[in-house]
Amino acid sequence: MSLISVIVTNYYQNGVTTRAVNSVFTSASAVGLSATELELIVVHDGLKNTLLDIANITEPFTVKQFVKPRSGLAGARNYGTKHATGLYIMCLDGDDYVRKSFFGMILPTLRQGDADVVQTDMANRDLKLLWAPPTYDPETLPHQNQFHASAIFRRELWE
Repeated sequence: MSLISVIVTNYYQNGVTTRAVNSVFTSASAVGLSATELELIVVHDGLKNTLLDIANITEPFTVKQFVKPRSGLAGARNYGTKHATGLYIMCLDGDDYVRKSFFGMILPTLRQGDADVVQTDMANRDLKLLWAPPTYDPETLPHQNQFHASAIFRRELWE
């Protein structure tokens, strides 16, 4: 079982999805995250998608790629989680990417193993803040989404 499974969804955008995969591996390598701690899954949502040419970008990591009939973003993410082995699950859209410092910021919390959800701010390419997590309030959680799409969840919460 890996520490974290990162699920990247791809809907006919191999170029940017390759960038997303590269960003995950660059961040993981920067902090010495091992190949056994990180699992990366790419779900191609549509039967006409082609697999990413990732032979040169994955050392020492591996990528599991799945091509499935079109079911939309939620269906692709759910499909990926069924194949994930990580203690934590993180989803990225094919056009998202993480900063080089990303895993350095979150790994201490993940390795402690007692967090249910880990999330960070979300910024655009110019590093301008797009979204910051609100103060957590369990009373409003059932009525208002307080987590962005790429928050990291303990696997049991997803199942």
